[in-house]
Amino acid sequence: MKAYFIILAIILTSLTFRSQTYKPFPNDSATWGFHKSNPSGPTYVREIVKGDTVLGEKNYHKAYSNVNTNSLVGFYREFGKKIYAKVYLYPDTSEILIYDFNLNAGDTFYDKRYDPNLSQSFYYKYVLNNITTTTLTTDVRKQYNFNFVGYQGTSSSYSNLGGACNFFWIEGIGSLKGIFNNRAQGEGTLCHVAALVSNASFVTLQCFEHKSIQYMSNSCITLNQKEITDELVFKLYPNPANEFLNFEPYTDYADNKVLIYNSIGQLVKEEIINKNYVDVKDLPAGVYLLHLLNSERNNKSSHTRFIIAR
Repeated sequence: MKAYFIILAIILTSLTFRSQTYKPFPNDSATWGFHKSNPSGPTYVREIVKGDTVLGEKNYHKAYSNVNTNSLVGFYREFGKKIYAKVYLYPDTSEILIYDFNLNAGDTFYDKRYDPNLSQSFYYKYVLNNITTTTLTTDVRKQYNFNFVGYQGTSSSYSNLGGACNFFWIEGIGSLKGIFNNRAQGEGTLCHVAALVSNASFVTLQCFEHKSIQYMSNSCITLNQKEITDELVFKLYPNPANEFLNFEPYTDYADNKVLIYNSIGQLVKEEIINKNYVDVKDLPAGVYLLHLLNSERNNKSSHTRFIIAR
């Protein structure tokens, strides 16, 4: 009799999942808001999707982030419950499958990544442990819970990551750490550190809004208002650069610290500046991340990417 009820519960759970209407990814007018408990850059991070573009005869939706002063960070499209992406400035320029909502418990998902040390792509290997549900303020969504089980196509340094790389997706929302499933321009060996949202191991999703509907208890508008006071805003030009990088429109240049990192996260330049530019003639061609810290504003900081072209 006990076995009968167990089988009946499994059948009812399966039917419940099947009866739920699939929630697709938003294709416009959506905002994700994240909070960083150990901030580097803005404490409150916003990602938005707005507008479309055509790449390789395929239509993509454009995503922006305030981590890079509201700049374009990538593109995605959905086809057959699969989300494909191209990440701006990511070393692997091919289309990458970042979500697959067709998976069932026990299925394997190969998450394509890039090893900057070996200059090659590799895969994190995950098994879908189970599918549960997440209750939002106005909706119930499927939650896909994955366990990290290994890697494929790179060095043994990726073999002992264990639970640090476990994660879950929420249908129609994605990862708790960013639209692009923790994928960064320069990835280390830890899954949870590699993200367009800096310090991703300390990042949690706080709000999700689509077409003015608030799906979580927090409002993304509230997060965005707080973020204004926590963030230094500046632009770099020219980008790509050759000899000098100029800062604009931020004008308080007294004792600012500039930190520049290369594509594999190495600090390649550290300088205190009292001017509105930094000399980059000594840097080889490549993609870099620049942090600007201001001592007069309690070391508030912001950062953005730039390219050196020779």
